[in-house]
Amino acid sequence: MTAVTALTAAVIGLTPFLVPLASATLVVSAGTWVMVRRDRRLRSRMLRGRPPYGND
Repeated sequence: MTAVTALTAAVIGLTPFLVPLASATLVVSAGTWVMVRRDRRLRSRMLRGRPPYGND
C-alpha cells in the first residue's frame, strides 16, 4: 500500500511538468504529421510529372 501511495505522490508532484510536456509532444507530432503528408503529396505529384503546385 505504501508503494502505491508513494507512486501517487510522485505523479501528483510531477503533474506541473507532465502537462506541458504532453502538450508539446502533441504539437510536435501534429506538425510532423503535416510535414510528412505534404512531402508525400509533393513527391507523388512529381513522380506523375505534374507541377508540385498550381491548378490542374
